[in-house]
Amino acid sequence: MMDIKLNGVDKWFGVPITISIGKQFNTISITTNSKYTDDHFMGQPIYGVFTSLKDQIGTQLIITRPLP
Repeated sequence: MMDIKLNGVDKWFGVPITISIGKQFNTISITTNSKYTDDHFMGQPIYGVFTSLKDQIGTQLIITRPLP
């Protein structure tokens, strides 16, 4: 679950999400439950790129190479 801001303003709270990490461990997609966001994202995931992944206490889990 996550809270979502829109233009810097808290908009939706406690939204169920699905997080998927790409096969090469350097991309991420976050899919929100449309019912909780007034279908704002129209079923489309939010994509991103990352270079490291840490657990909740800060232990490094993954370090990736930047995309070409």
